[in-house]
Amino acid sequence: EASSVKEVDKTELIGFGIKDKTSNTFNVAKVTYHDPVTKTVVDAEYQKEEKVNADGVAFTEITKGDTKVIHSKAENKQQAELKAKAALHNANSRQQEGRINLPGAPLLVAGNNFELTGLGMLSGKYHIISSSHSISRSGYTTELEIKKVGYIEKVKQKPKKKKTDNTQYKVVG
Repeated sequence: EASSVKEVDKTELIGFGIKDKTSNTFNVAKVTYHDPVTKTVVDAEYQKEEKVNADGVAFTEITKGDTKVIHSKAENKQQAELKAKAALHNANSRQQEGRINLPGAPLLVAGNNFELTGLGMLSGKYHIISSSHSISRSGYTTELEIKKVGYIEKVKQKPKKKKTDNTQYKVVG
């Protein structure tokens, strides 16, 4: 939930590769455990609360709707529900991830969040997993490994228009 340190538009990128996966995304996580007191097998479930993205699409419509089943030890139902919540978060947190390369940006370091705009449905708030900053003869570049952590306004999903140089030159002979 940290704020974004920078807004990066598609037009600023040198290159990018972002995957949007539906495999291994779940709507519900269920932990099955043996309760030693009642000597029965007990199920505890956790379902992601309904969140809506910038387009008004519910998160549960984006995931496949499958249930992640975990067989684990738990002392009580509350502990089992917490394990289910953690398993669901871990499974769904890498639904949209990838790498981007852009001109040098010293604020974009591992652990920070930023907004990526102009990529349509792939636009959003991203968390930087790792960053690599390089200086060479061709200039300063930054390469980031990222994962999506939030949605942005629909207006920001369209790429900005590239600035055109309207300078007119006259050939004098």
